[in-house]
Amino acid sequence: MEKRRNWLIDIYISLGIALCDLSTINDQTSTYLTNIIKTLQKHIDLNDSKLANFYYKYYLIKKSYGRVWKLLLKQIEEKSSSQQQEYDNKLLQVIDILNLI
Repeated sequence: MEKRRNWLIDIYISLGIALCDLSTINDQTSTYLTNIIKTLQKHIDLNDSKLANFYYKYYLIKKSYGRVWKLLLKQIEEKSSSQQQEYDNKLLQVIDILNLI
C-alpha cells in the first residue's frame, strides 16, 4: 500500500512538472495544476523536498516570485554545497525577472 502511495505521489509530481513545462498555460492547465496540488496535499506534507522542483516551476508560472524566493532560500539552507550553485543560479534568474540589479 505504501509503495502504491509513493508511486501515486511521484506520478502527480511528474505530471505537474510536465504541465508547468508546457509553453502555453491556459485556464484549463492552471486548473489541472491546482487540482494536482490539492491531491498532493492529501497524500504528502507540502514541505517535503520531493515537491521543491514542482513548486519552483508552479510559482514561476503563477508569478509568485516571493514564494519562489522563499523556497530557494530554504533549499540553499538545507542542501549541500554541491547543489548550492544550482540554487544560486535560480535565485539570480528570479532577480533578473524582478529587475533588482
